[in-house]
Amino acid sequence: MTAATEETAAAVPPESSAPPSGLGGEGRTFRRVHLLATAAFLALVFVPILAIFAEGLLFGGDWGQYALTSQLYVNHQSNMLYYPEPVLPVLYLPITLLFGSSLAVGYAADLFGGLLLVAIYFTGYPVFREVSGSPWGGLAGALLVATSPLMMDEVGWAGQAQFLAIAFGLAATWVLLRKVAVEGRERWALVAGVLLGLAVLSESYSALYFLVGLFVWFLITYRTRILGRAGLLRAVAVFVLPLVALGALGLANSGLASNVISEPLVARVAYLPLFKALYLRFAFDSYVLLVLYPSIAVAYLLLWRRLTYGNRAFRWFVPALLLAWIPQFLLFTPVVDTDRALYFAFLPAAAMVALLAGALPAVWTAAVSDPGGRPLRTRWGRIPRGRRSIVPILAVIAVVTIGAQAGVSAHSYYGSLTYYGYDAGVLSELSLLESKNGSLLLLTPNLGNFASSWASGRNTFFGPPSQPATYTRSDQQLAVIDGNLLAYGASWIHAGNTWAIDAEPEWEAPAPLILQFSGQYLFQALEMNDSLSWIEYSPASEPSVVENVSLFSAPSIVHSVGPAEIATTYAWPGLSVTKTLSTDLEGNITIALRFSFVATVPRAVGLTLTLPNPRHTVETTYQAAVPSSLKVVQVLKNGFLPFPFPDTVGLTASGFSGTTTFVGPSANLSVAGAIVSRLEPTSPSATNYSATFSIAPGGMSSLPSVTVREASILSANGISWVAVERSMGSGFLERFLNDPEFSLYAASPHYLFFETNWG
Repeated sequence: MTAATEETAAAVPPESSAPPSGLGGEGRTFRRVHLLATAAFLALVFVPILAIFAEGLLFGGDWGQYALTSQLYVNHQSNMLYYPEPVLPVLYLPITLLFGSSLAVGYAADLFGGLLLVAIYFTGYPVFREVSGSPWGGLAGALLVATSPLMMDEVGWAGQAQFLAIAFGLAATWVLLRKVAVEGRERWALVAGVLLGLAVLSESYSALYFLVGLFVWFLITYRTRILGRAGLLRAVAVFVLPLVALGALGLANSGLASNVISEPLVARVAYLPLFKALYLRFAFDSYVLLVLYPSIAVAYLLLWRRLTYGNRAFRWFVPALLLAWIPQFLLFTPVVDTDRALYFAFLPAAAMVALLAGALPAVWTAAVSDPGGRPLRTRWGRIPRGRRSIVPILAVIAVVTIGAQAGVSAHSYYGSLTYYGYDAGVLSELSLLESKNGSLLLLTPNLGNFASSWASGRNTFFGPPSQPATYTRSDQQLAVIDGNLLAYGASWIHAGNTWAIDAEPEWEAPAPLILQFSGQYLFQALEMNDSLSWIEYSPASEPSVVENVSLFSAPSIVHSVGPAEIATTYAWPGLSVTKTLSTDLEGNITIALRFSFVATVPRAVGLTLTLPNPRHTVETTYQAAVPSSLKVVQVLKNGFLPFPFPDTVGLTASGFSGTTTFVGPSANLSVAGAIVSRLEPTSPSATNYSATFSIAPGGMSSLPSVTVREASILSANGISWVAVERSMGSGFLERFLNDPEFSLYAASPHYLFFETNWG
């Protein structure tokens, strides 16, 4: 025995490295069950994927950023979508080189996502077998940890980097448990370090959990000899390489990192809805799991002092994983992605299940006597005879949990794939632009943004409903913001984190539109559609006749753009309305309407501000006669936690009196809310009136206002193409059909393709 092996054995003396006897061993019965369980798991993963393919759909889309980054490594064209960790893009290199069409790469990428889940299953089995000392425990733990991602929607949007990092982390864990702790083969610590380094270079967020968890376990296990030569060499071999990889990754991407700070959860621990939302997400809407998951923890605590391990170091494995989850949850997980931390709660849960599941056959074996009448000794022999009856009960709880979780997984998994599915034929139509030059503005309601950029081969600016939160770099986020602005209008006012857009009236687009950028989300606050603003009046020569017109129907509409103001004048014979849109240094937005009546008698004016996004819930403090103010709190539902945006809307009127009411969205949020004002003139003989909406957008900081024109954004970003999916609606199509800066280039079953004329 070498000196290093002697040191390890002294630090962590093994009790028994052999698997338990009887049904706990890898006998014929277990091999059959293992084979059946593996086949069932493979069917659970791949049958829904094949069913999606049969429907002509792909799912996810994040695979597009991995494929695009692998392409960047070859030809230095990033298409603006760049994934900062290199391992997964490297694995995509053979996929992108073997398959010629973007559609074929999409199918291969979705199958690759399933293979990564299988990798978690096969790397999890030896870890939990080692900890529990039983192949039955290994199988139970592997099934629980590998089915947990199916219950959450990350498989659906193809977040494959996390799965790859978890697989590498589990492989590194097994190397430390078996090769280093049990066998004392110190050189294998370097292998563990390499695997952890690969986890860091796959997804640093997930790798941090394994680094912290294994470091805690390492300190507890080798605490008596940590400063010895062998202990220090072991620590260096395991942890220095992944930490160097983490630092190198940070330096390599320092110039590309997002300028948006992700707020850690530690800043929100006093926020009660956080824990309620996390609890509901953890339950996965299943009351069975709500009962079973806590039962696992209770069972583990009841038996912890009685458990016997193949190596004493493994006693501290579950506590180390639990301790590692705390900083992962509070410090490393941004508040918008709270549910991502739940993946790592399943690792200690799987270890507990492995221990309990391994107990069941061991207890059965202990009840069997040899021909001499003496009970067979097992690792559970220390449990007093009166307490042994609870062990099979608790073990059954663990086994039932796996079955319940698999059932919930099967339902949630297919629903996730369907939710994030998109028509493969729609994606293939974008290949029309592969041989073209110039960037692309893409307007599509589907969720395959990354895949769409891959299929078109263009630097892509995504319009609504895309959110900047999807992207990791500031230039990518700015591309999404610019895409939203270009989709809605040809000129807008930019004031810090607020944009006010007044689209050309003939486009029938919402005007003005107010966008805010907060955290990682682009928030659509309010809009005023000119077609919903109306005027009732009577010709002076015929006072009994009442005419009703909307601003959009004016025979003369003149649109003008100033240095910090956008104005539109609507004119009829005897009537004109001038609407101006501006902001101030505090980010307050003013929509001012000035009414001039000549040879006409005003009756009433109707003004409507809509709250356009049906994903928002809305509350108001009160409604009252004008002049009044309404405080509107819109809650953004995108992401794990709601984000409130309190907008104070004030209406002042000169020469008018009336009422302002709030019409809330329908119960199912399919209808937007609206602030509706009906104003009547206090003096019908007057000729000039005014009404001004002032919107304070949540007290957000701003900068001096500046007017931005569409042509400058198109030119600066080399945007030569616009693809509008037909299902976006006629308003978006007319926006480009009626704009002289664009000409229709081609039409496909799902898209209209426009070429820009700015150059």
